[in-house]
Amino acid sequence: MKQKLICVKSLFLIIFNDINLKKGVDILESYLTLNPMQLSILDRFAEFRKQWKQTSEIRGQFKPQWAILIISVVSLGFLIIVFGLFQKTQIELQEADRLKTQTEVVEKNLVENLKAASNALFSIRDSLPVWQRTESKAIINQRLNQTIHFIPGFRTIFILDKNGICIYSTRPELLGEDLSMREYYISAKSASNSNGTRDTKGNSKTYISAPFYSSITKVSIFTIGQIIEDQNGQFNGMIATALKPEFFSTLLSSVNYSTDMSSAVIDDNGNVLMIRPDRFQLPFDRTNIL
Repeated sequence: MKQKLICVKSLFLIIFNDINLKKGVDILESYLTLNPMQLSILDRFAEFRKQWKQTSEIRGQFKPQWAILIISVVSLGFLIIVFGLFQKTQIELQEADRLKTQTEVVEKNLVENLKAASNALFSIRDSLPVWQRTESKAIINQRLNQTIHFIPGFRTIFILDKNGICIYSTRPELLGEDLSMREYYISAKSASNSNGTRDTKGNSKTYISAPFYSSITKVSIFTIGQIIEDQNGQFNGMIATALKPEFFSTLLSSVNYSTDMSSAVIDDNGNVLMIRPDRFQLPFDRTNIL
């Protein structure tokens, strides 16, 4: 048993290189008879241990270089992340500024177009009493048709009496129709009853309806209108025009500078009046049909 313990101890010291191989083998040979194969195994293991120790020493020599490499990689990754966030912020600011400019362009042009349409309706409304006294209905309808040709975007012009009956129109099929249940007529009459027909500057208000389906033109359209008052300032009907989609669509499409961009006109109640490109069908009230 004692001989075995001495052999194990000597082998342990050889493995961990605390004594050289020759001395360890001498200790083992004094207690055991080792054959050539066993000695070869010990030689190979000692050589492996020597190479392992040399490799460890070489790795230790490059520890500063490894530390510098790791720090450099981490620093580079951090700089890439910071630069990416900076670029993202810059792009967002640039896009916000560009969208603001595009919005101002649309607003300016759209307001001018609406003013032109409103002024045309004002002119017809102010001339209507004179026309009614001196001309027939056929001549008045003819005048309305002539107006459409001079104002781009106008599809139909029609005039309703105080009961919502169409008395003049550029479309004969509308004459005599009861349109008193239409949203644009109800809104205008309600505003008249509540004395809300004028803005803060005293000018007559122009009413823009939500999109609705036209059974005549087979498209979703909307109208702008003006209230007609009698000599006592009471509600006496309204004049309105159904606008073509091109009234808004051409302007909206012109400011889309990217294929994934959409432009829309939304009223003060959140209703989408027009969107380009038209990726979905705008909702409309089918009971409100012109």
